Amino acid sequence: MSGARPQRKGATGEREIVTIGHRYDFPVRRNFASGAQGGGDLVGLPDEAEVKRVSPKGLSRLIGFVKQSMQLGKRWVLFLRIDGMEGLAVLPTERYFELIYKERSSEQAIRTDEA
Repeated sequence: MSGARPQRKGATGEREIVTIGHRYDFPVRRNFASGAQGGGDLVGLPDEAEVKRVSPKGLSRLIGFVKQSMQLGKRWVLFLRIDGMEGLAVLPTERYFELIYKERSSEQAIRTDEA
């Protein structure tokens, strides 16, 4: 699937994640060369980042779980395992940034204590 609409949709998704990353002081930015040279869609995060915006068509049961948990105000994580691949944990974007922000802060505190 190529064309202007999917590219705009992908770029919009990437910009959303960049904005959230900046709120947590991560120097995240879009990787414009990811298609030609490989690598993730974003750089400046401690993890390789691919950003995909998809419709819930094929994921309707899973999306239902997430929506229900969100409506109840529960924290949620979605564990996925695709045949032949390592398991994945999908969690809310804000939660991801909270976790890596805390991890980075802890690492900086340890380095300060050692100095």
